[in-house]
Amino acid sequence: MTSRLITTTVLALSSGLVLSACSSAEDATTEDTGTDAITVTSTAAQDTTAAESTVAETTAAETTPSSVEEIPTPPADPVFAAIDEVLAEYSNGIIIDIDREDDRNAYDIEVVAGDEVIDLEVDPDGNIREEERDNDGDDVAKAQSASVTAAEAIRQALDEQPEGFLDEVELDDDRDLSWEIDLDDADGRDLAELSFPAN
Repeated sequence: MTSRLITTTVLALSSGLVLSACSSAEDATTEDTGTDAITVTSTAAQDTTAAESTVAETTAAETTPSSVEEIPTPPADPVFAAIDEVLAEYSNGIIIDIDREDDRNAYDIEVVAGDEVIDLEVDPDGNIREEERDNDGDDVAKAQSASVTAAEAIRQALDEQPEGFLDEVELDDDRDLSWEIDLDDADGRDLAELSFPAN
């Protein structure tokens, strides 16, 4: 019954649109060339088709039960904002380690820039404070040989564990070059330890 009412209402509105378009077309014809009349008529036809399409979609949506359950999207991990801040400051930098501080969404991040490893702290507001610089050739070499970035590895981990939040990621070369990732749940409890190739 509801779908008939909607259909009737939409058809009545569509008819009104068509009639108003026709009168506009006649007015346009007497004032100007027939070009405007054709354009208006074409637009009215499109409006009628769009209205009929809307009726069909509305009717289908009302009669078709939803078989797909919507899963709420988890909030984005704030680590990506910290990564963006660091890479904006060190545009040629390669992040090799991120460790979230336990009491807040601040991060200790190691970034290789040139031939230096720079230890940074990024607070929840995105402010960066440099803590230390050193020339660790091993860290520089492994950063330059990695083809998968820290952000890409974190995204892979979160694809596997969408309810997770980054606790730590480290570029490790104990066996093969890989990203070792620890994820926590929303309450800060250990969720998963994952490893992804860095090449």
